[in-house]
Amino acid sequence: MLVRRTDIRSSFYNSDMSATITTVNVSPTRGTFVTKEQIFRRDKDDAFLMLTLEPESRKGQGMLRVDNNMWRYDPTSRRFTHTTLKDTYQDTTVTNNDFRRWQRSIDYSVEKLSTGTLGNYKVIIGELKASNDEVPFPYIKMYIETDRKIVLKVEEYSLSMKLLRTAYYTQYVQIGDSFVPTVQIFQDGLVPEKRSQVTYTNISTKPLPDYYFTKEYLERVSQ
Repeated sequence: MLVRRTDIRSSFYNSDMSATITTVNVSPTRGTFVTKEQIFRRDKDDAFLMLTLEPESRKGQGMLRVDNNMWRYDPTSRRFTHTTLKDTYQDTTVTNNDFRRWQRSIDYSVEKLSTGTLGNYKVIIGELKASNDEVPFPYIKMYIETDRKIVLKVEEYSLSMKLLRTAYYTQYVQIGDSFVPTVQIFQDGLVPEKRSQVTYTNISTKPLPDYYFTKEYLERVSQ
């Protein structure tokens, strides 16, 4: 019930959502590079469309999730390629799964709950095991703020319980009944120098046309 509450509080089941996403990536091989995307989400259908705005070399590339299928689109070849929630996004610490609505209460089962502190916050710590093989991480440990019931940190593990990634949700904005994690930091657990900071701005809950969530629309706006 607690994990389900964090899912609902961070999502938009009663409206659509659109936003600009700016990601600052740090990599030991690529240095620091920035990407910018526009995302359109329909959480009640677990659907989203995302279009790359920057850098110029990737402008027009896109990703579409609808009807439990995901595709990447390359405007140069004008081809769609199937992808999964597990895949990393453009060789960063971000996964495709990070762009969809939160549904940890569906994808995981709670094995243990305890209480503790995280910095100055009192938290409930949930240890969860994946209930399907579609998610990127078989085991996760969630740190949920006791008062607001929002997720502050998630440690993500392999089958052998090796720490693969840590996600920090450092800023939230309340929009209606939803608490949106507007600043998200993803730290690689194996390569300390590799991380991504994802920032959401220009958030809107205005209704979106149905055709936004189609291959035809992604092809058209990518040109």
